[in-house]
Amino acid sequence: MNILLTPAWIGAVEIRNRIVMPPMTTRLADGEGFVTDDTINYYRARVEGGVGLITCEMAAPERAGRHRFSRARHL
Repeated sequence: MNILLTPAWIGAVEIRNRIVMPPMTTRLADGEGFVTDDTINYYRARVEGGVGLITCEMAAPERAGRHRFSRARHL
């Protein structure tokens, strides 16, 4: 069996396989930086597709924590 598809442990947590998805910018948060149904569906699809561990992108409901703003907000 391919080692990539075997379980792994991080401390006391068992990960079902060794496939890890890094954080990616999807821009699925709403205009205020909150998680949306589209965000949840995006990550759910990756879990159902077999990813063992997902490192989520940021969501920033506080303006100070946002790393990007749309141009329209600054005009």
